[in-house]
Amino acid sequence: MFDDRRQYPRLVPASLLSVHVSEYGGLLSNISEGGLAVNRSFPDMQGEAFPVAVELPDSSSPLRATVQTTWTSNSENRTGLRFLDLPAASRQQLREWMSAHAAASVREWAPTFHASATDAHCGLAAGARQLAAGPPAEREEAWHQAGLRRWTGLVLTSAALGSACVLLGYYLGSRSEYQRNRTIAPAATMAGVPAKGQVEPAKLPPATSPAPPTVSLDTPGFVLQVGAMTKESNADALSESLQRIDFPAFVFKRTHDRFYKVAVGAFADADSAAVAKRKLEKQGFQAILRPWSPE
Repeated sequence: MFDDRRQYPRLVPASLLSVHVSEYGGLLSNISEGGLAVNRSFPDMQGEAFPVAVELPDSSSPLRATVQTTWTSNSENRTGLRFLDLPAASRQQLREWMSAHAAASVREWAPTFHASATDAHCGLAAGARQLAAGPPAEREEAWHQAGLRRWTGLVLTSAALGSACVLLGYYLGSRSEYQRNRTIAPAATMAGVPAKGQVEPAKLPPATSPAPPTVSLDTPGFVLQVGAMTKESNADALSESLQRIDFPAFVFKRTHDRFYKVAVGAFADADSAAVAKRKLEKQGFQAILRPWSPE
């Protein structure tokens, strides 16, 4: 449901949706135009920037953006991610999907019964007063009316309780099925994922065509930044994954910067870099165009 207290309306999906965070996978917990939460923890990637792809139902392509970790809950196995770069097309795709999802989730509830045990009690009290005040014939009629009111109250109360039990049973059954699927799905998705602190290079399909020619890193130009990581091993793994699909990726770290950055390039001009950026996006990577100058 939506939570209007947040800066952006936030939606909790009704079904399990896959999220690809860099070379990892997880399940979507909630999403908004400001970011998303994933049912998986990334303790070694705090503050890092990396690409994300969300598999939205009825969409021809995944929603792609660049995100940064903002919080991690190891006890709940969840991670919060904020959008650093959400392209206009992806933002429009997200808005349309959230609107359609919200409209489809509207449900009609059964009418509420107004009769209750209190009403039945009041009816019995009124009948008792009539019995005490009237003659025998009226007392008999009062007993009859009181009995009808009591029976009607009990029937309506039982019907209301029955409806509540049915709804509660449906909710508990749905929640149990969701929890079971959430336990099974990550196990299938995470099969083969290395232990904490290790990063296995992603198995990605080869690029359809080679990237544009590059220039020496000793000369000024442009690069495409794909990630920024605090651990050098993580940056090296991402760089190797890009190199295996024919992208000229490398890792660098400036003197006063705590991040190891993964970049593709360098390119002589912005147009060549733009061509490589489109090829990266086809492979599921979001890149940021940066000017390059050797130190």
